[in-house]
Amino acid sequence: MAGRAGLRHHPPRACSMTAAERWDEESFLRLVRDVLPEEPESDDEPVNLAAERQNPVISWDEFTGNYT
Repeated sequence: MAGRAGLRHHPPRACSMTAAERWDEESFLRLVRDVLPEEPESDDEPVNLAAERQNPVISWDEFTGNYT
């Protein structure tokens, strides 16, 4: 697998293995460093809560993407 060289991944055993049994701490930290950006993106523009309160209320179905 490209980009994951050096990870010490133990072979799969039973389905009941915990993450701690499958990955050691250093391998996990290297994987997270490869995936996460160095610095989080900053969003300097504040949310206008007064304007957001004017938006219509939507149903849970619409919230989950069911627009029918």
